[in-house]
Amino acid sequence: MLKQPPHFVIQEERLYFEGDFTFQTVLHAWRELKKILRKDADKIIFVNFEHVNHIDSACFALLLAYLRERRQHHKLLKFEHIPDKMLALAKVSGIEKILFSA
Repeated sequence: MLKQPPHFVIQEERLYFEGDFTFQTVLHAWRELKKILRKDADKIIFVNFEHVNHIDSACFALLLAYLRERRQHHKLLKFEHIPDKMLALAKVSGIEKILFSA
């Protein structure tokens, strides 16, 4: 199966995750996300997943690292359009409340 590389788009206060976030792509995604955060971290409030094609539990490492960084700086971060598969994986992994609580 052909994978779409993960990438990010910022529009106003939203960071859109787009493409595939899997074990094969998450390291690349983390490197790209760190570049974006160096420049635009303060304006991002929402993380939107509506354009994610494939996701597996590897994406949680990326999200937990990002969430930890935001919380260390007392910054708000909300997730939008969370895929059902992602919610199910988070619940099974026991991290649903960490990721998706206000």
